[in-house]
Amino acid sequence: MKTNREYFSWSQYSLWKSSKKEFYKRYVLGEKSKPNVYFDKGSELGNYLETGDIPFTSQDGMLEQVGNLIPKLDIMEDKLEVQYEHLNLLAFVDSGALDGTEFLEYKTGKIPWTQDKVDTHEQLDFYALCYYLRSGQEVIPTCRLYWIETEETDDGLRYTGYVEKFERSFTEEDMIHMLGNILKALKEIEEFEYVEMEIEDELVDRYIELTGLVNKYNDEISVIKMEIQVRMEADSVLYAASANGRFSMSKRTSWNYTSELKEFDSLHKSELKKKQVAEQKSGDATQSYTESLRFSIIK
Repeated sequence: MKTNREYFSWSQYSLWKSSKKEFYKRYVLGEKSKPNVYFDKGSELGNYLETGDIPFTSQDGMLEQVGNLIPKLDIMEDKLEVQYEHLNLLAFVDSGALDGTEFLEYKTGKIPWTQDKVDTHEQLDFYALCYYLRSGQEVIPTCRLYWIETEETDDGLRYTGYVEKFERSFTEEDMIHMLGNILKALKEIEEFEYVEMEIEDELVDRYIELTGLVNKYNDEISVIKMEIQVRMEADSVLYAASANGRFSMSKRTSWNYTSELKEFDSLHKSELKKKQVAEQKSGDATQSYTESLRFSIIK
């Protein structure tokens, strides 16, 4: 499959990994991506950090405050165009040092970032690889990621004022692993052929109709069960029956552990995640795939 780009970017890599169909639509057919308020929020912050001016379209009174909490390096929106053998890589890094020893990444959103998430986020590896290759494989940069928390309000997406910093370093093994993943993705893209089978409208329409009925009946079932449960709890009984069926209350036991054990569990999960990532990078871990049929309505 031939794409409409002469380079390979993080956006392409990420979209290929998440949805081959969407990749085909954007990078072969040339369809534009849909508007995204979360992407726009990040762009708003990036523009302010680069220019120091609050966009006239911004209605967020916290923009200046959070912007003043976030550092910048020598170059904002650092454009990296890197050639490695037959490979052309392109990256736009939020902020980078002139000597390529460090870069910053800004992330807005309501879902918290964690150190584990930062340590395994391939976008950072992609950017670090671009700096590494640009230096002639001499310098591996470090990274600082800043999470700028946002929340949904009646007035739209707004900053909360909370900013958290994470640090990330990379190894030569990380660079080799990321380069391998990129080459693998490019080979998959080259060999991929998007073929769409035509099916009868009547069949799909009936599927949509039945799906709607299932949802409707499931909602009605939930209402009936709730009504019966409320009546049973009011009468303090565990069973309710009619001539054709019986309801019974069941109890599920759960354990509430001490904070020490919860901390132990959290630490070991973190260690397990690191070991899993290490095996993925070393090639000791293998992948398996399962297929399932998914349906989406064409709007």
